[in-house]
Amino acid sequence: MDIDDGIYLEENITNCFLQWEWLVAQSKRKNAFDFTKQVREWEEQFSLISLDDDAVVIFFYPVI
Repeated sequence: MDIDDGIYLEENITNCFLQWEWLVAQSKRKNAFDFTKQVREWEEQFSLISLDDDAVVIFFYPVI
């Protein structure tokens, strides 16, 4: 199977991924700054996988 256009993780999958990885980061005693930096590094490293931009913003800046 060839992936020509990459894999786009839609809103719900992006949200689940971020929640899961935040739990992992917390279990490793990482703070929110380190976690945010890690997410940014993932986005730069992964050329075939992209997160939903709106879901990322909402995850880090939820509307109250």
